[in-house]
Amino acid sequence: MAVGFIAGFLGLGIVNYLVLWLQAVLSLSIQTSGYLLTAMMLGVVLTSYASTKLIARTGSYHRHPVASMVLFALTGLLCAAIDAGPVLATVFLLLYGVAGGLNSQALSLAARNAAGRDDIGAVQGTATMARQMGTALGTSFFAALVTSRLPAQPGPAVYADALHLVFLAIIPIALIGLALSLFLPDTELSRS
Repeated sequence: MAVGFIAGFLGLGIVNYLVLWLQAVLSLSIQTSGYLLTAMMLGVVLTSYASTKLIARTGSYHRHPVASMVLFALTGLLCAAIDAGPVLATVFLLLYGVAGGLNSQALSLAARNAAGRDDIGAVQGTATMARQMGTALGTSFFAALVTSRLPAQPGPAVYADALHLVFLAIIPIALIGLALSLFLPDTELSRS
């Protein structure tokens, strides 16, 4: 549940600020920003699908949340450290999407696998609630970071400064998620 909370915090809590980064900092058009965000969503969908198939084949979900948190931290570092153009921004967003896709099904499967048959519904509902709470709090947290850096008349340089702080904040949060992911039991999925 804790890893799911952090996955929601990072995965969806920051999406609004990625759009701001693309348009206000990189000066991309709305249309181009949409194309780049489509790359991120393709990363989520394709990785989620592939991850689910791999988990079904191997019976193990443990590595997926670990890899997800590593990629979240790496993407935050890359976005904070490198002045990206459209091509690099697409790569960064694709990595971010892959990070989101790696944990989306793995954490649900892990939660359901840990539950008894009679508790699967309650456990799935609680896992979904934890992710949604993470999303809500992540959105609020990142909004507070951005607005704390904006003057009354913000310009591109100020947005760059504010979003740099957001990207840096991703790193320790993802590292906390990584530490928690390492403690997930590597229990083989039930076949029943």
